[in-house]
Amino acid sequence: MSPYRGLAAALVLTAIGSVARAQEATPRLGGFWRLVPQESDDARAKMREAMPRGGRGGFPAGPGGQPGSGPPGGGPTGGAPVGPREPRGRGPVGDPEALMREITTPPEAMMIVQSQTEIAIEDIDGATTVLHPDGKKWKRAGGAVETRASWKGTILVVESQAHSMKLTTTYELPSPGRLLVLHRFHPPSGSEVEIKRVYAADTPKAAP
Repeated sequence: MSPYRGLAAALVLTAIGSVARAQEATPRLGGFWRLVPQESDDARAKMREAMPRGGRGGFPAGPGGQPGSGPPGGGPTGGAPVGPREPRGRGPVGDPEALMREITTPPEAMMIVQSQTEIAIEDIDGATTVLHPDGKKWKRAGGAVETRASWKGTILVVESQAHSMKLTTTYELPSPGRLLVLHRFHPPSGSEVEIKRVYAADTPKAAP
């Protein structure tokens, strides 16, 4: 047999082995996850700490419509809103407040379905986000929020940009049965805000 054929076969086997190892190294984020409020940050408190002196100019308009009046939504630990909230994923998507809503109204629970080419995240309201961790950019729901996702080692990194605001969200498995979601929000002015969310593996409850 030609030595070149043997070399080609060895290279093919090496490539197959590399792909298999890469797939094994990719964390399996799939499953049903429920928010652990006592282990998660209060988004509103973090936002207030990062606002520029005078409370203006750092963030989009709050509930009262005044610039810099604070993030919309908000509430107890973990940033859950007070009273009924609109389903996630509804309403305008192309404005900077879309990024604010992502970190101030976290889903209480979410289902993640993961394949080799995509990761689908469905929250408790039924809104679904499908990520393709290939590093390519795309526009969300016809809006002006530009997003891309990629793996950085064992961490899934999702970068979203709306005008001069940027949100970087990472997903990782720090320990068995725990999903850490870390938001790093970059406002046009003021300090970067880092908000931690911890989810625990759970079983979906059957509808009554």
